[in-house]
Amino acid sequence: MKQEKHNTNLAFQTWVAWMIKQGPSLQTQWLENLQQYTVPKSLNLTFDPFKEVFEAVFPKELLTAVAQEAESRFHNFLKGVHLYQASTYNRLASDLKVIWERGATRALDYGDFSHPNAPIVLCIPSLVNRSYILDLVEGNSMMRYLADKKLRPILVDWGELSDQERGFSLEDYIKQDLIPILEILSPQPIYVVGYCMGGLLAAALAQLSPQIKSLVLIATPWDFHADQQWLIPYLEYYSQFLEQIINSSNELSVEMIQFMLNALNPLSVIKKFRSLGENEPNTEILDKFSAVEDWLNDCVPLAPQVAKECLFGWYRDNTPNSGNWQILGQTITPKNLNIPTLAIIPQRDVIVPPASAQALADKIESCQIIKPQLGHIGAIIGHSARIEVWEPMIHFLKANS
Repeated sequence: MKQEKHNTNLAFQTWVAWMIKQGPSLQTQWLENLQQYTVPKSLNLTFDPFKEVFEAVFPKELLTAVAQEAESRFHNFLKGVHLYQASTYNRLASDLKVIWERGATRALDYGDFSHPNAPIVLCIPSLVNRSYILDLVEGNSMMRYLADKKLRPILVDWGELSDQERGFSLEDYIKQDLIPILEILSPQPIYVVGYCMGGLLAAALAQLSPQIKSLVLIATPWDFHADQQWLIPYLEYYSQFLEQIINSSNELSVEMIQFMLNALNPLSVIKKFRSLGENEPNTEILDKFSAVEDWLNDCVPLAPQVAKECLFGWYRDNTPNSGNWQILGQTITPKNLNIPTLAIIPQRDVIVPPASAQALADKIESCQIIKPQLGHIGAIIGHSARIEVWEPMIHFLKANS
């Protein structure tokens, strides 16, 4: 019964998608075509019972109602796309002190220099998206909020993928970027915040460096097979094909990254633009939408070796959770994280399933856990992120500094 229900839902979703594409005049044409269809005898089916069930489940009135609703939703989706394209929002460049740089990578200091002894918080974002999600707009910036609370936040900005980074592995980013940043801040103790993919780099860095005194992990995956088992056969089947693409282009391109991320929740793009079109946004709401959408579209490609480590090592082979992820000769394992740790696990996250992040938190001995009712991006810039994420994080950092 469960499988039958799944198949019915899948068929219905496919049918609705086809209806949207065809337009409101499809009903008569579709029914006429259906009447002419002949089922091959080899399928051991007869047409009449199918027709009776079909008409019972989908009466003509329902077809008309669904077609009208589909047309309305599609109109609102196109309206939302047009509103975004017509938006005049442009992100203002920030004038920040660069305390370290190598190649494309920079360390940006958000500290208030009237508090020279403020605890240093090193924030490590993902390599895939731009770092400024942590400093999105005035009034919605985690970095500036940390500074306002008398901490000294320093943001790792990975920048564009330069020729030098194209030869990098994950180990190189830690060895040539993160460890040197720690060295210029020595001997002061460092408190590290890692977001998403940056959380794995932060965990590895915390194991390698005694200079790090506490750790915050926001939406950080660890068990890459948790609630994502459906991905494994695809990655196994297409590994050779993906590797050829990466090798031929000498990167994992922005287009491929966005395709893979959207595949995790394919309807999200339609829903967000449709919602924008339905709600007649004012300038403030449209600017916020545009800021997030601009950031999402401002991806950077991954270096070839990094892409292979992530796709085949992390996602396919689950190397972190299986104890096979090594950096600088050490196996990175939660059991070696003997420092105060806070794991922030957004419960509505479809990019990093909560079960994946929970697997990491459960294996760290001194780990506090909070579970905000937010999504992957909402945990950083959502309307309740300040209360559910920023404030608990600041309390934890100050309590352990």
